[in-house]
Amino acid sequence: MRIRRAQLSDLPACREVCLGTGDSGADAHHLFSLPEILSDIFVAPYFEFCLEFGWVLENDQAKVVGYVLGCPDTATFESQLQDIWWPRIRAKYENIEAVTNEDRECLAFLAKPVPAPLDVSRRYPAHGHIDLLPEAQGAGWGLRMMTTMMDALKATGVSGMYLDVSAVNFRAHKFYAKLGFTEIAKDGDSVYLGISLQEAVS
Repeated sequence: MRIRRAQLSDLPACREVCLGTGDSGADAHHLFSLPEILSDIFVAPYFEFCLEFGWVLENDQAKVVGYVLGCPDTATFESQLQDIWWPRIRAKYENIEAVTNEDRECLAFLAKPVPAPLDVSRRYPAHGHIDLLPEAQGAGWGLRMMTTMMDALKATGVSGMYLDVSAVNFRAHKFYAKLGFTEIAKDGDSVYLGISLQEAVS
């Protein structure tokens, strides 16, 4: 496998990875009747606004089996979402009826997106997402991909980054702890993990 910079042409493959890991790391295809809605929230906006901090993992058949997507300035990103992205995506799903609970939850989020808590994004201005299909897990690739993104953010002078993780995704908590992330806040079902990038060791 190899890590390379993400390109716009990788978006469809990354959408598939998102859906293939959308149930707390497990396959979520069966949970959605709207196959793009999850990635319209968690993947596509990063391709639109901060692709320079995105990387994909390819297997030996050049298939994308994972991605890591970062954003150096959450405040600016959320402003872009509010002004540009969310209106576009709401129009995409206008008059489309939800079939599953997961569809409904995503449509409810699109109707009223929840930004990161201000005390979190001010102290840790960057954030990111990573997802790997099962075939790419357990061999250290996730750590390498996160380190690649974190090093790039650090090189631009970003002071710190946070991650929004489900409170019940214990495997993810253990993974991020290896990178030095610690719990900084809780909000409903979300746990926010943070790290000071300028003090982090690659």
